[in-house]
Amino acid sequence: MSVFSRGIGLRLPLLPRTLAQRPLHPVSRFTTSTTLRYAKPASKKSPIPKTPSSSSPTTTAAIPTARPHAPATAQQQQQLLQATNPAAGRLLQAIAAKDTPTLLYEAGSHFWMKLSTWGAATMFYGYAIINYGFFRDFVAERADQLGPWVTWAFIGGCIATTGFGSYFFRASHNIVKNIRALPTAKIPPGELPRGIDPKTTPVLIEINVKRILPGMPKRAVVPPHRVVIPYNVFQPLSPFKPLQNMKAEKEKERKERKAARDYDREHLMTVPIRHAGRGMKSAWFGIQRALTKTGFMRIEAGGMKMKLDVASGWALDEGRAIDSLVTIEKKSRT
Repeated sequence: MSVFSRGIGLRLPLLPRTLAQRPLHPVSRFTTSTTLRYAKPASKKSPIPKTPSSSSPTTTAAIPTARPHAPATAQQQQQLLQATNPAAGRLLQAIAAKDTPTLLYEAGSHFWMKLSTWGAATMFYGYAIINYGFFRDFVAERADQLGPWVTWAFIGGCIATTGFGSYFFRASHNIVKNIRALPTAKIPPGELPRGIDPKTTPVLIEINVKRILPGMPKRAVVPPHRVVIPYNVFQPLSPFKPLQNMKAEKEKERKERKAARDYDREHLMTVPIRHAGRGMKSAWFGIQRALTKTGFMRIEAGGMKMKLDVASGWALDEGRAIDSLVTIEKKSRT
């Protein structure tokens, strides 16, 4: 019998794989599904409703209804500015408490710059007009002898000189003359801009532009948050310079100015020569700015685009007052 059973066991590997791996004895499953299938079902109990008490909150009160957020108004933006920038809040309160406007910025002299820009613009405009008016017929009559490209080159030269004149003319256009902070409560109601409430906007920014021709200069009166500049007006020489070094440099500059004044008093005969040198230096600086347009910052107020002179102008607290009031696109480390 043992030999017979052994022969049957040896034939198992010859069967298909699914049958060969099947066990000889049934494997018991450790589950109670078969027993519970024939068990008596339990009786269902009906739930007892709970009586709501006066102390327990109801479902409606426990889950509040979500409301959409309304967009921030100009007043909320102004309050947010005061909350995030305490210096601006203190400055606004100080300006609003005054009876007179506060001067925040005043531009320097642009005499040499305007003289050079207007002179260059007049020269280029005059050259284009005279050249086109006198030599137009001369070139047109001899187009066959000169070639067709000469006519187009002549017209292109006139257009180019006109463009150069416009470039120099616009160099001294829309330069800010001064910036003042106006207490809104002190402005007559008839002169307030439309939509301005003194309770919500205690201070307005007034920007005056230098005029090119005689007449009324351009003027913009807007809330502080509507004045936009690309970067800070106050730009330290080095953001990592210690405060003691900066104070020492200011004291050194003050002593040098005092020594220069004392030297002028003692050497009055050579004062005109030294001052002439300073005048030539400032004249060259103005001509250079007319060519390169350096030292100006783009400023926008109420849709008007202007230029702020940050190279030779004066600003309250070296520009920190303007930085704390207006909107800065890219803030720098100060």
